[in-house]
Amino acid sequence: MTLMIDFPFPGATAWVEHFAEIELPVLRHTVQQLNDLRATAETINTRKLAAIIEHDPLMTLRVFRTMQQRRSKSQSADITTIERSLVMMGTQGFYDSLQDLPIIEQQLKGYPKAMLGLLKVIARSRHAAAWARDWALLRQNASFEEVTMAALLHDFVEILMWCFAPSLASQASRLAARAACTLLKRTRVPKRMPGLKSTSNNKPRSRSSSNNLVCARPLRAVTRQSMWRMSSPG
Repeated sequence: MTLMIDFPFPGATAWVEHFAEIELPVLRHTVQQLNDLRATAETINTRKLAAIIEHDPLMTLRVFRTMQQRRSKSQSADITTIERSLVMMGTQGFYDSLQDLPIIEQQLKGYPKAMLGLLKVIARSRHAAAWARDWALLRQNASFEEVTMAALLHDFVEILMWCFAPSLASQASRLAARAACTLLKRTRVPKRMPGLKSTSNNKPRSRSSSNNLVCARPLRAVTRQSMWRMSSPG
């Protein structure tokens, strides 16, 4: 049984040391997909296997950590993609490392809100990875795979917090949401900002719904503008 963290550690070093020792759980669906392909471990295409792993940030982080632990002194270059990691480990070696994987759905069985928060971060990480890959390819970046992995794992600390410190993660999430709304209101985003739609013809909304729109619509508009700028050459 995994012990959950209810109180913050004194400083970043203590968090790093703790997370370095714990067993990383993975999504149940990831385990099911990998088990379905176990019989073909010797002949499976590493790209197909990598696609399954990269859909789960927890499994991705687990593979990279395993590679770091197995790193030899003679290895001069870092392994920065899942497909290269699989080539180095060998597909059979990879499957040998998957004994008795902890399942995050079981670990958070008594924490439904934490499970929801985790799934939201994972969904956001997947979208970020897809966007980063598309932008990198559009700009003809030869390191598009590394860019994709960097985006996928950008929020891995938040992912680990939902997994092992759900109460602290919930508190941080509420504080971040309040801070974001306050910041957006103080910046006085123009009403005619591109991407914002008038709601004068719509039915009256509740106060909570209106507050959500105040926060969400400017963020969507900024996202659209950022996408356009990133995709513009030069």
